[in-house]
Amino acid sequence: MSETFICLLLIIFMIIEEPITMATGYRILRANYTENFEIFCTEPDFFLSVTSTYSSEHKDRKWDFTCGSSSQISVSSKRSRCYWHGFSGIYDQPFKLECLKNGFMQGIGSIYSNHHKDRMWDYYCCFKDEYSVKNCYTTDQLNKYSEPLKYNIPDGYVLRGFNSSHHNIYEDRIYWFEFCKLITATSE
Repeated sequence: MSETFICLLLIIFMIIEEPITMATGYRILRANYTENFEIFCTEPDFFLSVTSTYSSEHKDRKWDFTCGSSSQISVSSKRSRCYWHGFSGIYDQPFKLECLKNGFMQGIGSIYSNHHKDRMWDYYCCFKDEYSVKNCYTTDQLNKYSEPLKYNIPDGYVLRGFNSSHHNIYEDRIYWFEFCKLITATSE
């Protein structure tokens, strides 16, 4: 697929602001400023990247999530057990969201409060009996207040959780993500 065609698809996506599935198999999901959203990657895909930009006008962030397959994770056709965790955290306060045990995030939801100029978060955790998570780590701080956030998830790793701190003057958050290597239970 030519770079020109991919650029054209991305421009169209930005104009219509709807999820788009590209011919390469990657899917970009967008949540606009002040918009409540529920986004998840369908099996067998995982989150591959997260991008966020801040708007001082909206006092909020726009989010783009890319879903796709990993060359290092061979996922069986066996269905995952998944559930929405429920909204966590308190507006304007630090929080930590994490899928426990061998869980990993396949989806993220958020509600925006105009009063607080902040978000509460929900997350969709999945488990596969034949897989476990190992070698987990938390990133360094991924953004500064009012600055963009862009992170590509390492191949073979899945998003397990994220932490955040809020600043009332900026009406923005900084983020740290937690990732784990997804391995077959037999290779432990």
